[in-house]
Amino acid sequence: MKDRSERFSVLMSVYHKEDPRHFDLALESNLVNQTIIPDEFVLVCDGPLNDALDKVINKYEKISGERIKVVRLEKNCGIATALNKGIALCSYEYIARSDSDDVCEKTRFEKELDFLIGHSEVAAVGSDIDEFMYDVNEPVRVKQMPRTSGELYKMAKRRNPINHMTVMYRRSVVLEMNGYDITLPPVEDYDLWIRMLLGGYQIANINEILVHVRIGNGMVDRRGNKKYIETWRRLNRYMREKKMISAPRYAVNMISIRAFVYMRSGMRDYVYYKILRKKHNGIYE
Repeated sequence: MKDRSERFSVLMSVYHKEDPRHFDLALESNLVNQTIIPDEFVLVCDGPLNDALDKVINKYEKISGERIKVVRLEKNCGIATALNKGIALCSYEYIARSDSDDVCEKTRFEKELDFLIGHSEVAAVGSDIDEFMYDVNEPVRVKQMPRTSGELYKMAKRRNPINHMTVMYRRSVVLEMNGYDITLPPVEDYDLWIRMLLGGYQIANINEILVHVRIGNGMVDRRGNKKYIETWRRLNRYMREKKMISAPRYAVNMISIRAFVYMRSGMRDYVYYKILRKKHNGIYE
């Protein structure tokens, strides 16, 4: 039997627009096809679901029994609120984030847990990903990430340094940081890593593909929402106030964000997948 200090929770949120087939595949990769099975799986239903999604949940409740904690919110509150509620209910120090339409490699949890246990200075660890449209066995691109805390600090001045759907973090540190800022969509995770770094904690990545990420679901178009310019401005202003970035870096970041948001949809796709995924010196800049 595992010592309590080696036990871990998995945290996932789901809402009514999720495809039940994708949700089923995601749960199977989390709860069945892993070299170490989660000690606890906290599923936050972000608002009322539908019969098809509830049927999938019932299927895995029968498979996993009391390992699954299902939390149902009365209305759709957004991912930051859903995750904050889930973190509060997690029983263990190590929490793996997982998305409801992605597929985890079977060694994901084992490798991330071993990493955090072996690196007490690291508060959060993520991994590389590959991205697929329809078939998880037919990826269309790979996103490699910097590994060391120094490299990640440098990247964080411009870009999100951890793939959110791959992260495993320490619950105590996330609670110390007061969780996700619910007023900062879609950069609530990026903001959390920044606060960890500025709080003196280290973050890291494992340079292996541990999560297969589903794309073609409107993700890039959602990033083009003009109302998000203000949240990006707030995050960059915070980094500027904390002297993490310079005034010129702040200006370049905001010009880049505005240009990206105001692009036509087709051009935004091109920039996101062909330029922002451009590889430099072994990592994606």
